[in-house]
Amino acid sequence: MKPEFRIAIAAESAEGVVDTLSRELGIAFTGHDSSYKGEYWQCRDEGGCVIEVSHNDDPMYLPEDPPEEAYFEPRFADFAVLLWTDVAEAMQSRLWAAVQRHYPGSEKIVAPNPTGNSDATPPGR
Repeated sequence: MKPEFRIAIAAESAEGVVDTLSRELGIAFTGHDSSYKGEYWQCRDEGGCVIEVSHNDDPMYLPEDPPEEAYFEPRFADFAVLLWTDVAEAMQSRLWAAVQRHYPGSEKIVAPNPTGNSDATPPGR
């Protein structure tokens, strides 16, 4: 199983994050648009691993929906940008270091365990 890693990024612009990570890490992202996800950017390596940057707000949210459904990560509603990846841990470390350097206040996203307490366990997607 590939290790998964997610970050809530303290940035206003997903496009800016993509530009910064591209320059910093020498990787190229491709832009996509989806009715489900909205705009997002992906980088795929030859082994099929993905780095994905997206907005946190859900483009399918309707005013009559529960408020927590307005975001893909409602616990991180104050963060406009999300990053998800399944690259190897060495690259995860490089990503995290670049995000911390350029976007202080960003947070790793960890899933609550079944008892409702937060753990340092990588979440599923």
